[in-house]
Amino acid sequence: MTTNVKKSGWGRGIAATYLSFVVCILAFALFAMLQNYDLVEKDYYDKGVAYQGEIDRFTRTAHLPAKPVVSYNKGSKTIAILFPGQLLDSSVTGRLHMMRPSDASLDTSFALALNTSGVQTIDASALAVGLWRTAVGWSRGGVDYAIDVMIVVE
Repeated sequence: MTTNVKKSGWGRGIAATYLSFVVCILAFALFAMLQNYDLVEKDYYDKGVAYQGEIDRFTRTAHLPAKPVVSYNKGSKTIAILFPGQLLDSSVTGRLHMMRPSDASLDTSFALALNTSGVQTIDASALAVGLWRTAVGWSRGGVDYAIDVMIVVE
């Protein structure tokens, strides 16, 4: 007499489910480790601690009667920084930082060198097409100011 007993495969099913879960977790961990990530700044912690000074510069700029303007001219492929007349004097010094959110290796910086009309023009033909964060920081009469403007280079 032979009995036809069907063996249940629930043990193998549990083992296969557990094994596939472990493989998925390991694949995700490997994927995450291989991702290229660019921090905004290399020394982001130190800059984060000193960020209150940056907030103060933006607040002082917000209270100015007229603010500098940063614009991109598509035709001439230039970036223009225009300081209004009431902000111009011989003590204005500063820097323009161009930061590419998608690739930190393309970041660049320029010294602020305004002409007598309060304008500085920068050739943008060498910049990669796309979104750029322009941060202008300047000092006038011993007081620091800053603005951030997003521009799209085409």
